[in-house]
Amino acid sequence: MATVSEQLRDLADLLERGLLTRQQFDEQRDRILAESRDVRGVHAPGVGSEVGPPVRTLRAEAAGVTESGRSDGRGPSNSAVLVAIGIGVVLLVGAALLVVALAAGVFAVAAFSPRDEVVVAPAPVVVSEGAGEEGVPTDAPARGVTDGRAGGGIAPALPAATYGDPLLDATAEARFDGYPDALADYRSAVDHVGNRNTRSAGPILDDLTAGAAGRAYAEEVALLNAAHQVNDNRPDEALDALSTWRRDHPDSRLVATAGVWEGKAHMAKALAAERDGDTAAAGRSDEAAEAALTAVVERFPDDGHTCGEALYLLSSLYGRTEQARRQREALDLLVTRYGEHPRAPRALYSGGNTAWANGAHADAEAYFQRVLDDYPDDRWAKRARRNLEALEVVGQPAPEIVASHWIGEASSLESQRGNLVLVVFWNEWCPHCTREVPEVQALWESYRDQGLSVVLVTKHTKAQTDEKVERWLTDQGVTIPCAVEADGYVTSKAYGISGVPAGALVDRDGTIVWRNHPARMTEERLQEFLGR
Repeated sequence: MATVSEQLRDLADLLERGLLTRQQFDEQRDRILAESRDVRGVHAPGVGSEVGPPVRTLRAEAAGVTESGRSDGRGPSNSAVLVAIGIGVVLLVGAALLVVALAAGVFAVAAFSPRDEVVVAPAPVVVSEGAGEEGVPTDAPARGVTDGRAGGGIAPALPAATYGDPLLDATAEARFDGYPDALADYRSAVDHVGNRNTRSAGPILDDLTAGAAGRAYAEEVALLNAAHQVNDNRPDEALDALSTWRRDHPDSRLVATAGVWEGKAHMAKALAAERDGDTAAAGRSDEAAEAALTAVVERFPDDGHTCGEALYLLSSLYGRTEQARRQREALDLLVTRYGEHPRAPRALYSGGNTAWANGAHADAEAYFQRVLDDYPDDRWAKRARRNLEALEVVGQPAPEIVASHWIGEASSLESQRGNLVLVVFWNEWCPHCTREVPEVQALWESYRDQGLSVVLVTKHTKAQTDEKVERWLTDQGVTIPCAVEADGYVTSKAYGISGVPAGALVDRDGTIVWRNHPARMTEERLQEFLGR
C-alpha cells in the first residue's frame, strides 16, 4: 500500500508532467492529507492502507483510461477485448484512407500551382538600434519575432511552458510532509524573498535552516537562503552558497532556479564594481551573469517561470550595457515564447524607457505601443500610454508658456528664439525635483554662453506657495526664471506632462526636439544638440 508521502510524490509528478491541473492536484492533496489525519488513530503517519483515490487510478484517468474495462478486478473481459480489436481495425482502415487522400491532395497542388510562386514568411520588422528613459531595457520588439540567434528566423516550437514558481510547486510542498509549521514558514519566506523583503525573510530563513538538517526540505531551504543573500547585497556569500548547493544537489529539479539567482548575484557584483569605478571587474561580472542566464534559457525552455525571469534580467543587463540588438532579442524571446509571464509587460515598458533615454524615440514608441496592444489591462499599459502622449509632442512646435506670474525675471520662448531652451517642470515638494533643479542650474551656467536658455515651470497650490518656492530657489542658489502656471495647467497639458520632474528641449527654430526626465539631458546629449 502506498504511504502518504508516496502518494503526494506521485501527485507532484503528475502535476509537473501536465497530467493534472493545479486545482486537481490541490483537491487530491487535501483529500489525502485529510483522510490521513482520520486514520492516524489506527495507523502511524505514513504507514498503512491507501488513503483516498489510489494514485495509480489518477494516472490512468489522466491518460484517458478507466477501471470500467475490467471484470472482477482480474483483467479485461472477453467482450472488452473484442470491442477493442474492432475499434483498432476501424482506426487502421480510416488512417490508410486518410493517407491516400492527403497524397492525392499534395499531388494536385504540385501539379496545378504556378512554378514561380514562392510563399515566404513576413520579414521581421527591424528597428534602429537605440536605447531609452527612466527605466531599464531598448528598441522595439519586432512583430515577426526572431529566436535570438544571429540572422533571425521564426522562433522554434517549444513545449507548453509552465509558469508556477518551482520553489512553491507540488514537489516542494511534498517535501514538508509532516512539518506543517515549517511549510507555513517556508511559504512566507518565499513570498518575502520574491518581494525583496530581506528584513522579514532573514529571521524566518534562519529558523528554517536550523531545523532543515537531515530533512527532505533542506534542498529548497538552502537555495532560498542563497537567494535571500543576493537580495541582502551579499553576492559573494550567495555565490559560495550556490556552489555548495550544486555540489550537494547535482540532479536537482531546481537547477534552473539556481541559475537565475547566480545571474542576479553576478549582476549585483557588476553594479557594485561600476559604483567603485572598476569597469574591468564590472565587465567580468556582466559576462558571468550573461552566461548563467543564457544557460537557463537554452537548457530549460519549458520552464516558463524561470526562463521568463532569466530573459527579463538579460534584457535589463543588455540595456544597462547599451547592447541594443541583444536586448531586443531577449525581449522578443520573452514576449513571443513566454508572453504569459508576469514580467513580460514590464520588460517591454522598460525597453521603451531605455530607448527613450537614448533618444531612439521611434523605438520607444514601438515598445510602449506593444505594451498597449498585448497587455491593455496591465498596470504598465497605463504608464505606457502616458509616455506615448509625452512622445507625441516631439517634432511639434513648442507651445508658449502660459503663466499667471513669474518668480524672478519674466521670460518667454519667443524672446529666446535662436537659443536652445530647456523647459523643466518641477514642484518644491518633490524630492526628485529638488535634486535635479540644482543640476539644471549647473548645466545652464556651463552652457549659457554657447546658446542654452533654461525656464522652470511650477504650480501654485495651498501647500506650495510662492514664498516657499522663492525661499527654496534662494537657498539653493537657483537663478533660473520660474513660471507659475495659470489655472488649468495649460502649459503642462500642452507638453504632455503627467508627472514631475519632466523636461523638454526646444531648438533654435521653436520645435520640441527632446522630451524626457531632466536627468537624461546629459552634457554629451546637450553638446550634440548645440552642435546641430
